[in-house]
Amino acid sequence: MSEQFSPRPADVEGKTVSIGGIDVEKFKFPKFSYVLEILDKGGQWRVWEPIRVGGLNVGRKQSSARFPALASMAARHLRLSYDRLSLRAEDLGSLNGVYVKIDRPIELVDGTRFRVGNQVIEFHRAEPFQAVPAMQSNDGEEFWSRDVEPVAYLDLIRPNDQPGLRFPLTKPDQMVIGREGAGLDIALAGDELASAPHARVRRQDAAFYLEDMNSRNGTYVQIRGTAALKSGDVLLVGRVLLRVVEQPAGA
Repeated sequence: MSEQFSPRPADVEGKTVSIGGIDVEKFKFPKFSYVLEILDKGGQWRVWEPIRVGGLNVGRKQSSARFPALASMAARHLRLSYDRLSLRAEDLGSLNGVYVKIDRPIELVDGTRFRVGNQVIEFHRAEPFQAVPAMQSNDGEEFWSRDVEPVAYLDLIRPNDQPGLRFPLTKPDQMVIGREGAGLDIALAGDELASAPHARVRRQDAAFYLEDMNSRNGTYVQIRGTAALKSGDVLLVGRVLLRVVEQPAGA
């Protein structure tokens, strides 16, 4: 049993007072801590590291050569740290970035990247559309074709991190993305990690939302800078799936 500290009372003349303690009621002690889990090849979550008060840096180590999937991680890839009582994730400038699995519709902003299967996709709003007059021949014949105005674009990012195929969003409601099959607007043919259908970009008024369509592997949005996490959030770090789980203090 620890000894209780008892300050000496004031001296006889009343000139010396005891050292005061700290008003600990003003401190916000964390009630919970987090652990970082990793998904094994059998589909089970395994505790990898505790996320201590000082935070946790996650990345590839020299011993990671035995695990090919870890080669998709940077040496300094991700930092997990506490901000008062919340947990935050920060990309440390990695090549593959850090993605969070979505569990609800997420509003897209210009430049948002998300991952469907093996494919990185980048969302862009369309620039103001400039109508053009119809071409006419010398004898007054007018070329007959109409304009279709895009409202946004989805760029498929190539292995060199540059935009590849560009798909305009012209439908008034949604664009569906998946591996292959009927009802898709973008077919990621041959992608064994993508479901059919997998995800959709839905337009609502002037906003665009990304939704997962109950896919097997999920849909992931890239973190820009830092992002707050909650217990159960799944992170895609390269080709590695990680999960943060809140634990009761003292567990």
